[in-house]
Amino acid sequence: MIIKVFTLGRPGSGKSTAAEQLAKVAWNRGLSVRHIDDYRILLEMAQWDTAHAQFRPTVYGGFDVLDFSVLDEALKQVRREVLEVYEERASKDIQLVTIEFARDNYQAALKLFDDGFLRDNTYFIFVEADLNRCIERVSARNFSLQQPDEQDGTEHYVSEYILRSYYARDDVGDALRRYLAGRGVHPNKVKLIANRGSAQCFRSEVARVIDEIFDGIPQVASAAPRLAPTG
Repeated sequence: MIIKVFTLGRPGSGKSTAAEQLAKVAWNRGLSVRHIDDYRILLEMAQWDTAHAQFRPTVYGGFDVLDFSVLDEALKQVRREVLEVYEERASKDIQLVTIEFARDNYQAALKLFDDGFLRDNTYFIFVEADLNRCIERVSARNFSLQQPDEQDGTEHYVSEYILRSYYARDDVGDALRRYLAGRGVHPNKVKLIANRGSAQCFRSEVARVIDEIFDGIPQVASAAPRLAPTG
């Protein structure tokens, strides 16, 4: 069985932290894990765009999007990569696929996925965070890009220009939950997390949501914990 979990929210909201925490819990419960992040896909597209027709290079090896149609192309590639996981799965082991991306309009973005894709063994974690707080977090994250020893492999440069223009709108909330319900997704599979306090409070809330997700899946809830490697 393949379980899909979308982790969504503005850059700097904490969605990468949530996805990482989710993956660790899944691994400890005996699941294999695959993470698909559309930033990697967009970065590859930006590197191929040597004419800078669709992307503008920025500092720290990042980019600004000029032609926003590339965002839909990236999500189509995300969908293809998830479907490849289904094709590659050679055993009956439970596998978790985390799908991470940020958009200003999630209802429009999720139209690129069919109803069955969104409904079957699929959960959603939406991280809500104030735009200015996101800008502060991204700024702190950008500092780590200047300090290689401080990086943990999850840092992506996002310019303040893009944050304030494209991500000024954020349609996470009850309207999105109603939209997904209209697509056949049970409301219990849609989790909203507000990241407005301390990092510790946020991680505690993420842990609670992860337990809610996994405890609702009998095969996962009953799985024996996996011991962490030693040595």
